[in-house]
Amino acid sequence: MTTGELPSGIRKYEGFICPGFVNMHCHLELSHLKGKFAEKTGLVGFIDQMRLRRGGEFIHESILKADQEMFANGIVAVADISNSPDTIDIKRSRNSTIIHLSKSLMLIREERKKFLKKD
Repeated sequence: MTTGELPSGIRKYEGFICPGFVNMHCHLELSHLKGKFAEKTGLVGFIDQMRLRRGGEFIHESILKADQEMFANGIVAVADISNSPDTIDIKRSRNSTIIHLSKSLMLIREERKKFLKKD
């Protein structure tokens, strides 16, 4: 049998087969902030921007859109780092595995100043 001859009922497709992808670090609850941060501000600048822009009226729509985008791109398992319950409904309805990791890094300005103060 040559390469061009396939047995009856067998179809040839272009491309390749690969397993689903795993996103080992994401922040679905921050999806609504995509593209809204100034760059090269360092960790302190990033935390300030994140603290000031958290929440909003489109947060759930953005979370759903980010989740659908991951799924469409072949991501079948996700490790999502969260500080809030905003992503719970999406996680309950998703057909793939989501691992929920909670953290609390929101430093208030005065505590951060004490932490960064040099002796």
